Amino acid sequence: MLRLRRRERLRRKEVEGVAERLLSAFGAVTFAMDAAVERAEVSDDLAALLLGEEILALELRGAPVLTVRGLLKWPAAKRWATVDMGAVPYVYNGADIMAPGIVDADREIAAGNLVWVRDERNKRPLAVSWPAHESLMAARRRYHRHHLYESAVGASLPVIDTLRSFVRTGDRVHRIEGSLSGTLGFVTSEVMKGAPLSLVVRWARELGYTEADPRDDLSGLDSARKSVILARELGLSASLEDVSREPLVPAELLQPGTLQDLYEALRRHDRAMAERCERLRREGLALRYLMSIAVEDGRGQLRLAPAEVNGAHRAAQLQGVEAYVAFTTDRHHEHPLVVQGAGVGGALTAGGVLAEILRLAVGHGAR
Repeated sequence: MLRLRRRERLRRKEVEGVAERLLSAFGAVTFAMDAAVERAEVSDDLAALLLGEEILALELRGAPVLTVRGLLKWPAAKRWATVDMGAVPYVYNGADIMAPGIVDADREIAAGNLVWVRDERNKRPLAVSWPAHESLMAARRRYHRHHLYESAVGASLPVIDTLRSFVRTGDRVHRIEGSLSGTLGFVTSEVMKGAPLSLVVRWARELGYTEADPRDDLSGLDSARKSVILARELGLSASLEDVSREPLVPAELLQPGTLQDLYEALRRHDRAMAERCERLRREGLALRYLMSIAVEDGRGQLRLAPAEVNGAHRAAQLQGVEAYVAFTTDRHHEHPLVVQGAGVGGALTAGGVLAEILRLAVGHGAR
């Protein structure tokens, strides 16, 4: 409990100034100009801002920041960091949020900013905005901690390890391409066999292949996060906003709502998808969802989109939840190095995570 002293009511102009600074910093519309806001000292560099008996904001060295109660009252649009559900208990106990539990963050966060944390189920590690990612990497280097996240891309496939070996040995990477999503591999394979899209997505959800909300898969968001992870391994300053992304299905089908809303929207698209797949079969083509990262002059172009590929294309030969990533480098120029295998599944991901834990246990970077 905070011990408050020297409690006094702010003048109208002071309230207006606090509200403007909170709006600028956090994107939250807070105190009305005529609100009875009081300031109370907590320590030399900390003060509490109260409305009635509720502490809705604090001032740290003069800079206002919303409290949890304030955030519940006035939703904020800026300076947020999202952590996975496994990190929530640690956050409650005061753990540093600049840790592997962060899965996304406001890209405008700058060094020294106060941020607020929110939880969101089933997000992936490292698909965060660049400033927060840099803070995490700096903390890792400072405290000599090893940060492993191979399973964040391709479940148990050694995608990140392979990419790191190129970077560390001086092999310049020119292009990365492939099918990153085992989920969309399954969906496109099944609809090409003639199964209705809405039913295939329901199957994938029930089999545990999709995200908690399959819209993340169908929109390409899940694949975009993985693309950002790979781009950052190359030293590129990439974030989700840098990815050119086309969803597998029309965007209007992916409006927020319940799972049933999604299935009903997809059902209306079943006929169009079936007609597309029938045309592709006649032409000897296959529908897939592909990623590419093209690197030139230290800059990367990240792209995700549905693709119609011929039968000789590697992606056309994928089965079920298979994924693949092909690396074109100085040393692997004529024949790209390919990593391929099942790209989704609880047992596979768990196996990948266990392997990383064992790497730490035997002393690879642990201190």
